[in-house]
Amino acid sequence: MKKYVLVGILIWGLILPIKCFAQNLKIGYVDVFEVFREYEKTKDYDKILENKKKAKEKELEKKRNEIKKMQDKLDLLKEEEQKKERKRLTKAAQDYREQERQVILDLKKERDEKMEEIVKDIEKVVKEYAVKNNFDLIINKGAIIYGKEGIDLTETILKIINQRYKK
Repeated sequence: MKKYVLVGILIWGLILPIKCFAQNLKIGYVDVFEVFREYEKTKDYDKILENKKKAKEKELEKKRNEIKKMQDKLDLLKEEEQKKERKRLTKAAQDYREQERQVILDLKKERDEKMEEIVKDIEKVVKEYAVKNNFDLIINKGAIIYGKEGIDLTETILKIINQRYKK
């Protein structure tokens, strides 16, 4: 019986300070993914990268058509000329695959750099907002199961970050 009383007192002694401490915290949450998606800079970068991708695809398409023409001419050539043309064709196909691989890598690298820049922008705005408004804790919405709407700072952060970007 004394064990149960002692365990009860111990548990109560641990819960009470946590409960009192938690009542003094100013907490908010932000849907970082929504801010990322709706951030004007993200939309602008997406357009830029999409245009670059289309331009690179046109270049690759042009090269692919040249290779196709080379293949079509191959049957019309004499055996001696076919051997030379096959070497050129093989080289052109290898060059094409290498260029295609490089385009994919370059676009991925640029996208990753832009994403990192955007995430840093978001983190900076959230930190500045937290300090300015005396928040003890602002967490990502993805990490919580329930949160009152009053502590959702997503729209506020999105408004601030888009205003700063437009300047």
